[in-house]
Amino acid sequence: SCTMSGSRSFLGESPAQRQLRRRNTLIEAALDLIQEGGLVAIGVRSVSKRANLSARYFYESFASVEDLVILMLREVFDELMAQGMNALHEADNGSIQPLVETEILARFHYGLHAALAVVLNDARKIALIASANADRGAVGQELRGMVLMVADAIATDPRAPDAGIDHTSALFIAGGIVEVTLAHVTGELTLDREALVKRLAPMSFGAIKASS
Repeated sequence: SCTMSGSRSFLGESPAQRQLRRRNTLIEAALDLIQEGGLVAIGVRSVSKRANLSARYFYESFASVEDLVILMLREVFDELMAQGMNALHEADNGSIQPLVETEILARFHYGLHAALAVVLNDARKIALIASANADRGAVGQELRGMVLMVADAIATDPRAPDAGIDHTSALFIAGGIVEVTLAHVTGELTLDREALVKRLAPMSFGAIKASS
């Protein structure tokens, strides 16, 4: 039977499923608010109100607003990494032969196109990254950690040595992609998405050639 108490289900949802739904609703609300007003627009009350939940449910999933923002950043970068690296491996098409220059450029193109789609298809996510980039506290520090994580993933990819990628060039590529993407979104760079990828791919390749 359905009940609201204990560990039994209510309207077909277990307590864990209800908590996950509330958590995701709070994340969506926070992303909306950040897009509208940056990090200063979010607080326990404002996020809970936008999510149509009481503040007590906020603390059910997050220790603080800072904890919420850091978790959102991690989820965005996890998605970005998954899409980008999957595209890189799909570009290889199972081949283990040494990469020639055109193949390295193609890998960069596929990976960048897939990774950038994660943030460029959702203006809220790029607003989150832009806000974190401007932060000088724990959130900004977390973003820098995420960039290092991306660089590490690029440098430790099985095909990285074959492409001439080391940690220095990987860090340059990861940091540069974030900065150029932010400039694209803010209008500092007047390029469409495809043109952006076409510029970033050879620039990334140039970084590994210069460091070799």
